[in-house]
Amino acid sequence: MSRTSTLGMLGRVFSTDLLKLRRTMAVPLAVLGPVGVVSLTALNFGLRYDYLTKVYEGKLWEGLIENTLYLSFLALLLGMALLASQFAGQEHQTRAWKQTLALPVSRFSVFTSKLILLVLLLAFSCLLLFGGIWLLGGLLGFGWLPPLALLARTAFFPLPAGLACLVLQYGLSVAFKNQAISLTVGILGCVVGMYGMLPDWVIWKWPLLENHTGKPEWSVFAGILAGVPLFVLGCAHFIRKDVN
Repeated sequence: MSRTSTLGMLGRVFSTDLLKLRRTMAVPLAVLGPVGVVSLTALNFGLRYDYLTKVYEGKLWEGLIENTLYLSFLALLLGMALLASQFAGQEHQTRAWKQTLALPVSRFSVFTSKLILLVLLLAFSCLLLFGGIWLLGGLLGFGWLPPLALLARTAFFPLPAGLACLVLQYGLSVAFKNQAISLTVGILGCVVGMYGMLPDWVIWKWPLLENHTGKPEWSVFAGILAGVPLFVLGCAHFIRKDVN
């Protein structure tokens, strides 16, 4: 199969998946995550403004960004689990897998299209988080010139660092009709990942951007490196899988 025909099939399936978004809660969930993180951070600073500004005196922006890290970590991992379940669960419930695969498209295109859409939705969430934190800091009186490198790293790095988690969640959601299985794994992953003292090889720790090197880039590299073979395994399983 030529590269052109593969891309063409992928494009057709992707267009169909975009239309299916209207029948899911995927977009509201993608918006709710960053809005919830910013809102909780605003509530925290609103209730303890004098105390927190004294604690972070001279580094107000850094303190604000630091306070969003764990909340955004939880929102990202839960978002991955919920969005993957939304995408695959809809196909399971409506028994649409067989209908889709009856079309002149490859199973690779069907599997890959939804994963690309998941990544794009989560990237949109990260963009909203970036803008939301910036707006919040300005409204709190911290100025409108945040440390952009730190803000961008906090908002965007967790997504590629969590790529392995996303592919795993998506693969489980596709493999099992009962979405309670994949959702349970996602929730347990959040709990496990919160323990920062865990070994660096635990994939649910990577979106926290904490590792023994002290370099967030290591977590990003690890997430991408582990995500690729997980994608290959998940895609291979879907290609061989009997669908109902």
